[in-house]
Amino acid sequence: MLRSGRGRLDSPFKNNINVTFQDLGAEYDIVEVLSPYAEFFEESLKETFPGYVVTYPMAFGEFGGHMIALTGGEYEIGGFPLSLRQVRLAGGTLLYEISMTVYVGEGETVTDYEEMLLDMIETFYTP
Repeated sequence: MLRSGRGRLDSPFKNNINVTFQDLGAEYDIVEVLSPYAEFFEESLKETFPGYVVTYPMAFGEFGGHMIALTGGEYEIGGFPLSLRQVRLAGGTLLYEISMTVYVGEGETVTDYEEMLLDMIETFYTP
């Protein structure tokens, strides 16, 4: 987990990124593997984070010539507004999930952090 030191003193954190992976045992098509579970992922986030609202339903796109799945939403913990972005991507036989949670302060947007997330995703495809 990465933490930024740019948060307010009273906020629990500014942002963090977590990476998990699962070995599927063989090469796969990310759209075929994840499409049946898109609704499940979103519902499980609602259960995990009370008040979670899906703002970006799971969608598939291309990044650096590779297919990725994106989803995201908003919720609060202790009165702090948080944004969650999740990216799933293929790497050989591995299915990676990169989750980024950002505390969005007054007058801020999550855009700069999304750029950081894209930079991180790019590292998975750098030879």
